[in-house]
Amino acid sequence: MEVRRTSPRLGGRRLAAPTLTGILLAAATPPSLSPVLPFVALVPLAAHLARLPPGRGGRQAFEAGALAAVIRHAWGLRWLHGTLVAVAGGFNGSVTFVLMLAALAGLGGATAWCARALMDHPRRVPLAVALTLAWTAFEWTLAHLPFGLAFPWAPLGLGLAAWPEALGALELVGVHGVTAWLALVNGLVAAAVVGVAGGLARSGRSRRRAALALGGAALLALGPVVWGTWRAGTLDAPLQAQVSVLALDLSPEGTPLARARDAVVATEGALERMEGYPDLVVLPEMALPLDVDAPEARPLIDRLRTQAERSGAPILAGVLAHDERARPLNSAVLIGGAAFRADKRRLVPAAERGVPGALPAWLAPAAGGYAPGHGWPVLEAGPLRAGVLICYEVAFAEDARRLIRGGASGLVVMSSDAWFGGLGRNAGVAQQIAHVKLRAIETRTGVARSANGGPAVVVDPSGRAGAMLADRRRSEGPVGPESESPAADALTAQLRALAAPTLFVRTGDWVGPAAALALAFALAWGHPRWVRSAAVEAR
Repeated sequence: MEVRRTSPRLGGRRLAAPTLTGILLAAATPPSLSPVLPFVALVPLAAHLARLPPGRGGRQAFEAGALAAVIRHAWGLRWLHGTLVAVAGGFNGSVTFVLMLAALAGLGGATAWCARALMDHPRRVPLAVALTLAWTAFEWTLAHLPFGLAFPWAPLGLGLAAWPEALGALELVGVHGVTAWLALVNGLVAAAVVGVAGGLARSGRSRRRAALALGGAALLALGPVVWGTWRAGTLDAPLQAQVSVLALDLSPEGTPLARARDAVVATEGALERMEGYPDLVVLPEMALPLDVDAPEARPLIDRLRTQAERSGAPILAGVLAHDERARPLNSAVLIGGAAFRADKRRLVPAAERGVPGALPAWLAPAAGGYAPGHGWPVLEAGPLRAGVLICYEVAFAEDARRLIRGGASGLVVMSSDAWFGGLGRNAGVAQQIAHVKLRAIETRTGVARSANGGPAVVVDPSGRAGAMLADRRRSEGPVGPESESPAADALTAQLRALAAPTLFVRTGDWVGPAAALALAFALAWGHPRWVRSAAVEAR
């Protein structure tokens, strides 16, 4: 009697594999507790894709990938919901979050569909290679979407930021190179699992192939980790400067003038208690939410200028500015030093700006958002040449690379963590600090981070947080300067960097574009009959 193999549908036990991958990917996102998860999180989904019927599994692959993506991002990006609600209002923020989840689910489904399509290719692309090409290509695509939609947050390797020595390859191939490495390890493990679970291991040849896949996965996983650990111990990073970063603890509520006054008073107190003699003092993003040219801002700017003279170091402060068309800008200006202004170029989609043509007008943030800035200026303060990244910009590897290539000898990050609210507050802060560590390893440059409502951190070129000023009153909530305890503290630490640029700084990201090009070529040059049948199945 012939036994017919039924097509797996999304339901019952068929939910298990993509659900498990979604859970593992969410758990592998900071604050992750295990360095093993990024190496195995994709295994259940990859094994599920490999078991789909040849030539007829496109729809099931898409559904499985979408389910895994929804679970992953609903938990991993839980901080984003609170941010959108705070900025855009309860209903608008919630609906926008759901729409963003739907878009990410679509990309996750497309990733799985492409991986399965490569396995159905006339040349039968191996599971590990198919998974690597598809996952790397779509992660790179998400990070380079046009019209302000680019969202490079939480790449596959972000969960390893707590163990930065494991990410030493970042200085060679960048974040998408690390994604390809991890995806390939996952694919090899999945190939071994499929061979064993399918009963093929009864064959001596199959057992050898499964053992070879597992052995290759182990060597591939350990090799870069061993090299990264050795490399971190051999770094010779000369001192560039002393930097003081402030951790403010002020509420984002209230009028801009009142918030600016609170920030100035808190900063004055923190600098009076400051230890050491920095070359630069860094305040958080939007520490002074006033136009620096407005009359009411001038007395506050003068007070900071006086404080800069007393401390002997200019102050880089987050302010509101306007471009030549009178549009608001999220900016950083130098007070007490040479004229300098950097405008935030990367704005959080649907939170700091509307997305023209992508979302309905009524979903635009209530605050109206900002206009994107332009240019890559480098700040000069004593011996330090610093590149400035404002909050969300720290997720863009290419931005940090541009600043280093432009002459920066260190990076400073200004953030406002006060908008991270609700269930995901700690996760949002942890994920941004993890991105800070990735930028430090890619460029082997020290990064100093100042924040309001979160910790101040100085990360060394190895990716380790060499100094951190914890958000010690987080549980008490933001307070003003009238509180008995100070609303700001200053962390002074050394900023170091390698003398020579890393390979990633010199060459940029080539792994991501190469994967996208290879995937597109394979899909376009498949057998016409296969392409048509796969396209119909996807619909």
